[in-house]
Amino acid sequence: MTTQQIYPEVSVEAGGMSLTHYRVLIGGITTTGHLVYNEQLKENSGFYPEFSRVNDLLYSPAGFQASTTKDGYVTLLAQHETEQDLLYIVEDGTRNNSSRWARPDHLGMPSGLSKFTATAIHHGRDGLVNIFGTAPDESSKTWWKFQNPNQIMTKEKEVIPPGSHEPILVRVKVAEPPEFIWSGWHELSKAMSVLSAASLSGSRIILAGLDQSGEAWIRAQTAKDAHKVEGWGDWQNIQDGLALFQQVEIASNTGGLISIFARSDNNIYMKQQCRIGECDFTPWALFASLGERLSTIALGTYKNGGLYVVAQAGDRRTGPIFASYQTGESLDRWSPFSLIAADLDCSQLVLQPGSNSDLYLFALSSDRQRLGYIRQITEDFWSVRWTPLACDLENFAVTTDVTPHFT
Repeated sequence: MTTQQIYPEVSVEAGGMSLTHYRVLIGGITTTGHLVYNEQLKENSGFYPEFSRVNDLLYSPAGFQASTTKDGYVTLLAQHETEQDLLYIVEDGTRNNSSRWARPDHLGMPSGLSKFTATAIHHGRDGLVNIFGTAPDESSKTWWKFQNPNQIMTKEKEVIPPGSHEPILVRVKVAEPPEFIWSGWHELSKAMSVLSAASLSGSRIILAGLDQSGEAWIRAQTAKDAHKVEGWGDWQNIQDGLALFQQVEIASNTGGLISIFARSDNNIYMKQQCRIGECDFTPWALFASLGERLSTIALGTYKNGGLYVVAQAGDRRTGPIFASYQTGESLDRWSPFSLIAADLDCSQLVLQPGSNSDLYLFALSSDRQRLGYIRQITEDFWSVRWTPLACDLENFAVTTDVTPHFT
């Protein structure tokens, strides 16, 4: 996702963004269960030498997410290690707290469920947060929780009409905060082992996932009211007879056109939205075949507004990483896959733009718990050496922070 997708009201100027504060921020769960973070020293720079703790609680690494609110504050989503509780933690914007982070919102868990194995977080209507969770081993459902919208109330207000000195009462509609910030947990049926989300159009969300057998499914909101369970369509199986998948990812470019990518052995397949705003996709196309079994893929958005795809082939310890990206004036073509990196033991890849929209590629080794990154130089070329960041992380997530914090 580019800076312009996150903050469409911010203008893009030559050489970067017209933001006074823009940092890439990394959140992580350590091998000891602590929630930590690190961020860039300044725009397009390196990171602080050490990670800092968010609080003293202990967390499970499964389902960890990081995102940015519509107001630009960083949020972290993590599961309590021992209690049946999902915690939503946001930066404290009041400046009244000695800590950078506000107290966690305790979102709880659906009845009878102890832990989610996969989660997704996405902004829906009016930029409000939607959270999805699934646990195939414990439940046959996907679960959904969202921030409640403001309620429109009618109130009486005194006004003085033009040419008069006497006030009169008029009725006006005003937006009032909801009684409860968060909804309860709602069932969406069918559990997924892998889950991701994208914007279908406006306020509507589309989910993509894999069931336990490795078949791909999508489900989209169909109603204008984005906060009704009955406003979701049915799950659609999109496997189309192909061999079972190991990974599926969904994302849109800055024009709003959605693509779905799936990894199966040494092949990458792609579906593309037929028309923006509709839940209708092309048949699967063979996007790439790299000769060796793929370890992982990741999606990002480059400065030209198109999608950028990276994939690691072969053994995770030494396998090379390849990249392809959308190109052309209409973003209707893809570059050939080219080698961009190698020689890093990694099992999780994440792409994230800096303030100038050049990409960072983060890689985590699940065997050695090492996190490192490389920086993009041009569309096809990246820095040679990986910069180490941490050596004790079980999971991590990356987002952007555009609000200066005060300590």
